[in-house]
Amino acid sequence: MRSAATNRAIKLLTAALVSWCFIAPALALADPGDYGKQVYHSKDFKLYYRVNEDSVVFSALLPPKWSYSLNIDVDRNGIWGYGAANKKPGGTSHIDRSYAQLTDSVMCVQWIYNAYPGDPNSIKDSSPCGGFESKASIHTRRLSDDQALKTYTIPKSELQRGAGPIHIVITYWDGHKGYFINTLAHPWLLKL
Repeated sequence: MRSAATNRAIKLLTAALVSWCFIAPALALADPGDYGKQVYHSKDFKLYYRVNEDSVVFSALLPPKWSYSLNIDVDRNGIWGYGAANKKPGGTSHIDRSYAQLTDSVMCVQWIYNAYPGDPNSIKDSSPCGGFESKASIHTRRLSDDQALKTYTIPKSELQRGAGPIHIVITYWDGHKGYFINTLAHPWLLKL
């Protein structure tokens, strides 16, 4: 037979083990400190950013099958690419850019050419994925059956030209529909 002290020790160890297995991971997921400053928060989608020396790291907590995109108005002129036009430009020196997830380990980087005439927030024409050479990367880590951490690391040199804040339009996709967090008329302004 076990002594009362042994039974108490077993109960304490069992409680500690249950806490370690079930409560600690939930606390770790709830602590966004490692992800940086919060940009957006909803029930199922949370976006954070952290500025490093040469890059900006965007981290999203979302369901594993969801994704998000960051559309960058690089020249900060308030229009996508060359505006609501039916032609694609000849040059690419100041075209706006899009960063999104193609697969869990492959990023889709695109030039944004123009918007729909009646809807300036919706991109009409863009290059195929891989439309420009980029040093951006994606990392996906599944945290649970219901949540993943999807991180985009984008060089600062790809996000803006000249001084001033970076103009970003954020969209997330639930597998069926896209949701704009903000618009080109009211972009999120990231000051480096």
